[in-house]
Amino acid sequence: MVDKNFCMSSYLAFRYIERDDVEFYDGLHHKNFRPVKDKVAVSTAREIDAAIADNFAKVRGNKLGLMLSGGMDSAILAAYMPGSDAYTFRFLGGTFRNDELSRAEYYAETYGLKLHYVDIDWQTIEPYVDAVMRAKGAPVHSIEPQLVAAAEQAKADGIEMLIIGDGSDYIFGGMDQLLSRDWSFDEFVKRYTYLEPATVLKEPADVNYLFERYRRGDGIDWLQFLYDISTEESYASYQNAFETAQMPYFDPYANLVMSEPLDLHRVRNGEPKYLIRELFAMKYPNLPVPEKVSMPRPVDAYFAEWHGPTRPEFKSNLDMMQFTGNQKWQLWCLERFLNLYEPLPAEDALAKDTAHQQRKSAQKAFCMSSYLMYRYIYDETKNFGLPRPKIELPVERTPIADGDELIDCLRKQVVAATSDGKAALALSGGIDSAILAKFMPEGSTAYTFRCVVPGKKVEDESGRAAHWAEVCKLNHKIIDIYWEDVVSVVDKLMLRKGAPIHSIETQIYIAAQKILADGFTKFIFGETADIIYGGHDGLLSRDWLFSEFVERYSYILPYKVLREPQMPLAPYKEFEVDGHIDPYKFINKHYLQESPPSYRNACDAAGVEFVAPYALTKMAHPIDYKKIRGGEPKYIVREAFRKLWPGEDIPRKTPMPRPVNEWFEHWQGPTREEFLPHCTDPLNGNQRWMVWCLERFLNLLDKPR
Repeated sequence: MVDKNFCMSSYLAFRYIERDDVEFYDGLHHKNFRPVKDKVAVSTAREIDAAIADNFAKVRGNKLGLMLSGGMDSAILAAYMPGSDAYTFRFLGGTFRNDELSRAEYYAETYGLKLHYVDIDWQTIEPYVDAVMRAKGAPVHSIEPQLVAAAEQAKADGIEMLIIGDGSDYIFGGMDQLLSRDWSFDEFVKRYTYLEPATVLKEPADVNYLFERYRRGDGIDWLQFLYDISTEESYASYQNAFETAQMPYFDPYANLVMSEPLDLHRVRNGEPKYLIRELFAMKYPNLPVPEKVSMPRPVDAYFAEWHGPTRPEFKSNLDMMQFTGNQKWQLWCLERFLNLYEPLPAEDALAKDTAHQQRKSAQKAFCMSSYLMYRYIYDETKNFGLPRPKIELPVERTPIADGDELIDCLRKQVVAATSDGKAALALSGGIDSAILAKFMPEGSTAYTFRCVVPGKKVEDESGRAAHWAEVCKLNHKIIDIYWEDVVSVVDKLMLRKGAPIHSIETQIYIAAQKILADGFTKFIFGETADIIYGGHDGLLSRDWLFSEFVERYSYILPYKVLREPQMPLAPYKEFEVDGHIDPYKFINKHYLQESPPSYRNACDAAGVEFVAPYALTKMAHPIDYKKIRGGEPKYIVREAFRKLWPGEDIPRKTPMPRPVNEWFEHWQGPTREEFLPHCTDPLNGNQRWMVWCLERFLNLLDKPR
């Protein structure tokens, strides 16, 4: 039977379609899960221990992987899988629920598991949404696409079966908020319903029949309701995700049942899952039992700017502020599911979308022009249609008057960053990182990027960097970067940033992945020294008229490459005084907002902390243009270098090596309609990178996501 209104209402209220005989559309059959019938009865932690061990004996012979969170259920399972691979979700580059990561690392270290992070953000999960919905024949739980992503990663590692610990909460009393009291019927209906259909749907169906099935006078058998309904909904999400990924899985807890009634007194007095807590203490006697947390999924961040559904099935002008992130996911997912199987008529869609498309086109034109001029989108309210993560710059910065103060400040920061042995240094051939090398503990590791273009001699700082490393007694490693490496990661970095990127970001990301594999979690750079201490001597070489500085600083003037350019001049006008621009003040705002976030985006994407000691300092006095223009750019940094490296020649300044001239030597330029023909013919390699990157990003936006 087809009843779309019932299916929409059931999904919103219970997160699944409870009735097997009702479908969204003719010929579409949704898939539910039926729990295991034959279960092992247990009454003590030791009985659970024996039953789980017996379950694992049945799956030996497969190459097992463990879905390892920071909670106690999967931590316990780790004890039965020494030496296996474990997979832990890391969200938004580790910025969301990072407390779970350290606990998972401890569990893995305790039992010798090889820990893999599964990096999850919106760009990771969205491509899997349609697949899991088609497989289920219904909208899905927000965990399902990220489970598919984890399964795909595990498959690539040769894992034959994933072990999960989902069932423990439902069997052993882990849903402590729902178990916290004896509910009246009406109270439980209100507390359990995920999203009341009548608040969002124009034609909601009454789905309270499911609660009525468990009514007991004015009360409700809520324990049986949870055991029946919550388990069916949750298990179905895991089953659908792993079947979509074609990954066998096994939950040792799902085969168990308590042989004695749940002791609600213990649950309500601070001991939810009291038997599991006892088993955790057996496996980790020196570790406090962690508090229960649901599987992380940063839905609040995903939908912070979402304006709500627009299809005719939904009420108009919904106040999205009243909904949680999980409820917004359900609304978004339901609308996407309806669009998948019942697209709006073209004329209706066009009528609804005209104003939006006009705004979108204007924003796109601005963003393209801003990127070309400044290498970043300076207006935080505008985007290409993808969210752009906000990257905060340090507010508290130490004023520096001379080389001694700079040495003292940088030393303290490097010592703090390296205190746990988890920091590595990005070591170039220049003076900024050479200064930092002096503060690294002996035996630390320093990495130098070396770009390789077969058959071409390109800029190579590795020789000078090796000298710095040898003097400081650092372990020196070279990271070779090839064009093929760049192409393989550029899309991920652009989607994460929501914009085209700086040409350095790909090699920083590749290097950050390397240091993470080597066991380091922090990457120390000498970035921002040029910006703060007057290293851009070409830009600081003279007093500039407004129009001259615009021409000199702009990476590419938009009218030289775009058919419909804008000229967003607000950053320049902010610093215009009597027709002139102070270049140092301009650089210390706009270059500082463009360059460090490029490093941060690359490091965050790899799950590595970006450490920039210079960025936490500032000049105590106005910049001395006379010194810079007399041949002493970065005079305070040079003073510090001479004190730390007496007798060493100061090497010439070179930007981070990136052979863009060689990479784009034979590139014929963009072909999209937004660009002028042959527009890249007069451009240098860095400018060609920007046009290439912008065109590639626009192509990404055009792909279904």
